[in-house]
Amino acid sequence: MKNLYKPLFTALLLITGFSLSAQNSPITFGLQAGLNLSSLSFTNNNIPTNRIKPGFNIGFTTRYNFRQNLFLQSGLSFTTKGAEIKGDAPIGFAEWLVYPGREAILKSNQLYVQVPVYAGYRIDVLPGRNFYSRQDRILRMALVAKAS
Repeated sequence: MKNLYKPLFTALLLITGFSLSAQNSPITFGLQAGLNLSSLSFTNNNIPTNRIKPGFNIGFTTRYNFRQNLFLQSGLSFTTKGAEIKGDAPIGFAEWLVYPGREAILKSNQLYVQVPVYAGYRIDVLPGRNFYSRQDRILRMALVAKAS
């Protein structure tokens, strides 16, 4: 149960952001920013655990409201992700890279431009407070992917 809180909290932070909207019409435009907390998981227990690597996303959004509560949203955003692993290397990859049993640090950094497309439904909970349910697809293009 203890291990369930970290992934749940991470998932909530990944999907949480804020939007700014300046219009009350069928088509709205806004800004979006958020926090990414990414990591890697392995099935091999000999590989050391990794640290959560913080990143960010920022971009703009466009939303088209079909009806009062049904909408289609898209936009363009820039996002950073990655992971970091420290510990003794369980295996060697090449003599010049990592020796077995020695301290190793693996860092991975990715920078993406992405175009998310959401179809969603908004439920009014309280005045000014809404609950959103949405299904999404994301087209992502890597700008930089670096591992060291």
